[in-house]
Amino acid sequence: MRRAFVELSAFLEVDAPEGGHDPRLLGEEHGQRFVADHLHRERHGLTSLAKVRRDGAPVIVTHTTRRTTFNYARKILYRAVASGRVADIGLEPAFVAAFRPQASGTSAHAIRSAMRSREHSPTNGTRNNWLCQPDLAPV
Repeated sequence: MRRAFVELSAFLEVDAPEGGHDPRLLGEEHGQRFVADHLHRERHGLTSLAKVRRDGAPVIVTHTTRRTTFNYARKILYRAVASGRVADIGLEPAFVAAFRPQASGTSAHAIRSAMRSREHSPTNGTRNNWLCQPDLAPV
């Protein structure tokens, strides 16, 4: 899980307004650019923005490291939506939607709907169908 947010934080530090420290300023385009950048790094065998090996050598982004990064980022962000934390800090649902698996069909609209239904759910929104997708399981 740490890898996912070390990578995301490093990217937002250089790409997002105020270094990504104000979640209210993050939109779908920032999530999409992170995803695109990490995919580019994987395709071209480039190094990670943030991770280094114990000996200080840079880590190359591979299929496995990219997949792990995306799965954990998705898992944490979707749980933040379900718990209401995303709404509490003012993060746009579209930012979270940028991390969806292509086949899932989860959209910013679905995330907003989940956030609204949380208030009316008997479980207080702690369990949503899209949180249980196999894509969110650790690799």
